[in-house]
Amino acid sequence: MFNVPSCVLFAKKGKNTVYPLLGKSFNGELARRNASLIEAEESLTVEDIYFSIHRKGKRSFWSTEETSAEEKGSIYKAYFHQGATIVPRSAWFVEVKESPLGFDPSLPLLESSERAKKEAKNAYKGLVVKGNVENNSFMLLCFLLIFYLLDT
Repeated sequence: MFNVPSCVLFAKKGKNTVYPLLGKSFNGELARRNASLIEAEESLTVEDIYFSIHRKGKRSFWSTEETSAEEKGSIYKAYFHQGATIVPRSAWFVEVKESPLGFDPSLPLLESSERAKKEAKNAYKGLVVKGNVENNSFMLLCFLLIFYLLDT
């Protein structure tokens, strides 16, 4: 039914939970998008499976593998202090600037974006990158979504 692995969980709040939990796994490939229930039943196999809860540090997740005790977090955790981020942003996020000498699309004049300069952390306040750059070696801030590049 989905183009990515999916999960649906039904629960009753306030009940005592005994693990592992009995669940069902639906596997197969639908003949078409938005198939009816009858079509889906013909294409999918249903299997009883058991879910256990796993804990890593302060996080938890469901798995079909058994666990007996709280698991330790990643051995790399102490080495990371931020999630996926690019710093200093003023060195990475740029805007195309006009030049009194005209505009060369193959070698545009770029400068740190106003937003990146405004939101810079104290250590990077005042850091501005400005100059001509080959047009295939940069991306504009407006083309970037979190973890996704819209266009190059």
